Amino acid sequence: MECPRGSYCRESTHQVKTMDKALEWYPEALESHLPITVTSQVASDGRRHVKVHDLNDNLIFTRG
Repeated sequence: MECPRGSYCRESTHQVKTMDKALEWYPEALESHLPITVTSQVASDGRRHVKVHDLNDNLIFTRG
């Protein structure tokens, strides 16, 4: 996968089930959002794009 700037990107997706970890990804997380799904794309130069979805697969946060 390539980012818009042309560098290689690595993509990963994982679920977060605890409030402590959810708050690390999304500072305004609530218990009603859990478990959240985090999709992260990291470019070879370190830039990161993160999308966070709630338990109903609604996009609730994006960064980067």
